[in-house]
Amino acid sequence: MSYRQNCMMFGTTVSWSLSLILEALQGATTVTSPSHHTIQHGAAEIRQRDPGVHFRDGFDGSAVDEKLWRIWHTNKDAVRMTVEDGHFVIRAKGQVAHNGLWQLNASKYKDLALVGWMDFRDPSGHQNCIIHFCGGDKLRSPDHWVDLAMVDRGDHVDFTLHCALPREIGYEKKPLTLARGDDAGFVVKLDMDPSSNTCSGWVLDGGRWVAVGDPVMLPLRTVHNEIKIRSTPGLSLGDDEGQCEARFDDVRIYPRPETHHVMVRLVTPEGEHVSFKEHPRSWPPQIHVEGQAPRELGDLEVQLLTADGELVSASRSDHFGDYLLPLKDAEWLVYPVAARIRLMLDGKRLGDDLPIERAGLDGLYPDSVWDVVVR
Repeated sequence: MSYRQNCMMFGTTVSWSLSLILEALQGATTVTSPSHHTIQHGAAEIRQRDPGVHFRDGFDGSAVDEKLWRIWHTNKDAVRMTVEDGHFVIRAKGQVAHNGLWQLNASKYKDLALVGWMDFRDPSGHQNCIIHFCGGDKLRSPDHWVDLAMVDRGDHVDFTLHCALPREIGYEKKPLTLARGDDAGFVVKLDMDPSSNTCSGWVLDGGRWVAVGDPVMLPLRTVHNEIKIRSTPGLSLGDDEGQCEARFDDVRIYPRPETHHVMVRLVTPEGEHVSFKEHPRSWPPQIHVEGQAPRELGDLEVQLLTADGELVSASRSDHFGDYLLPLKDAEWLVYPVAARIRLMLDGKRLGDDLPIERAGLDGLYPDSVWDVVVR
């Protein structure tokens, strides 16, 4: 091939390459109008994305769920454990050590509340019905613990915090005495505050939480719960003495409402964010309500209400339709609860009130996440 032919071929190749480059550049600079979701109705459906609760058991089956619990049976001849009538039941007689259930999967997370119901019948007054918060998973945390122990005194009961702590940490026991009243059993709580590494004990009485002694310094790395009985240390019971029956129900561990929110995400029926941006760098995101010009996402307000419609908290956000609703001022005493989610625009409800039902141990918990479908 001659020099002239080589030059002509090279020129043709360069020209063709430049044409491709220019065509690509023109395509890259062409801006098409983005498609986005148009709100025609408003809030239409609610879906749970994360329940929030770390552990729960309502004992609704016919036997202990061994995926949740290790059965701790120290005195098999003197102690019988069953699940009946929706309760975990321990029956025992004589001098016994620890017998009950041990939660299998410890949580490396300490900002938690352990809540459960328990009832105890023991004419001897020498046995203890216990709900227990512990760090002792043996490998990752020392066996530091706090017991909330219930002792039967006939027409009243005593609640006391017992603990196992480093020697440098002292604790003075201050029993709480409560009348039995008309209701069987008590709802109790052990509350772990990580900001101070303290654990406090509480009993629900007359519609309010009553403290059991003072908070206990409880250094640990992981937490799990136990429900069990044991004889009072230092006392001696005969084989036929100390016949008792302990019942437990609705044991759950969930994040503390004082420091956790409920998260709500506004999404399209396909699960995408309800907001859009005209250009990748435009801010804030926008929404498009049918019959209106696009407007800022921050004009929307998400409200959390009680089941009967009282406002608990509200939030506005520019961050793509993700909202954190605080619970620190809520009057709910125990979780889960029934609630409603409401979407507001310009002071008016946009769509339907969306109920969150409570059924057993299902419902709204601190740190739960909910997708609100906006149509």
